[in-house]
Amino acid sequence: LQALRALYPVKQVFVADVSERRLSVAKDMGADLVIDATREDVVEKMLELTGSEPVLYSTKPTAHVDLVIESAGATVTPQQALEVVTPNTGRVVIVSLYEERPEIDLNDLVTKNHSLHGVFAYGLEDFLESIELLATGKVDRKPLITHRFPLDQAGEAFEIQSKTTDCFKVVINP
Repeated sequence: LQALRALYPVKQVFVADVSERRLSVAKDMGADLVIDATREDVVEKMLELTGSEPVLYSTKPTAHVDLVIESAGATVTPQQALEVVTPNTGRVVIVSLYEERPEIDLNDLVTKNHSLHGVFAYGLEDFLESIELLATGKVDRKPLITHRFPLDQAGEAFEIQSKTTDCFKVVINP
C-alpha cells in the first residue's frame, strides 16, 4: 500500500480482507476505504463505489477499478478481480500462490480485454528500489512487524508467521 502510493499517482486505494486487524492497519497506512469481505460482497461494493456498466456478451456488469493487485490467495479472489476491473484498460496482477486451484471465468477476461499478469519473484532493481523507499521514509515497515525472535528461536518464529491471524511480519535477529 505504501509502495503503491509512493511510486504511482493513484487516486484511491481500496483494500479488502477478512481480518479486522489487517484492515485496521491498512486504514492506518493510508487506504481510502477498507472492505471486510466477511461482511460485505467485495464485487457489489466496488460496483457501488465506482459505478457499473454492462459488458457485451456477459450477464454481469463491470465496476471501474483500474488496477487490482490480488494478494489474498483465496479461491474466489481472482474471479472477483476480473469482475471489478475496468474493461480495455484495467489490469489484474496476481501475486498470490494458491493452496487450492481458483475457479475463474475466462469469458470475463476475454470480453473485457483485460491485462492479466502474474508476478512470482523480484529482481535486483526491485530490491534496490525497495531499499530506497525504506531509506527515504516513503515506506515505513515498522507497523507491520509484530514479532521479533533471536536466531536460536527461528523455528518458533516460522510457526508464528504461519498463523496469519496472529501476526503480520516476523523478524529474526541474528
